[in-house]
Amino acid sequence: MKENETKEVQEAVIEKAQDIFTSMKEKLSDVECPTHGKALLLLEQDKVRGGVKIETCCPEGEKLVAKAIENL
Repeated sequence: MKENETKEVQEAVIEKAQDIFTSMKEKLSDVECPTHGKALLLLEQDKVRGGVKIETCCPEGEKLVAKAIENL
């Protein structure tokens, strides 16, 4: 694969990953905790460690968000 083609593939993969992340964030923002309302407080990409940083309202909210992630 030529260098130009490699760069195009890398950019396409990054764009697709961003689309997936944005979609996931939108869907998880609808998760409601019975005690606090919105369960998801923070969802951001952790570019240093890789992966995603998630903060929820409480342990119950965390369980609800985790269950929603399983169903995505």
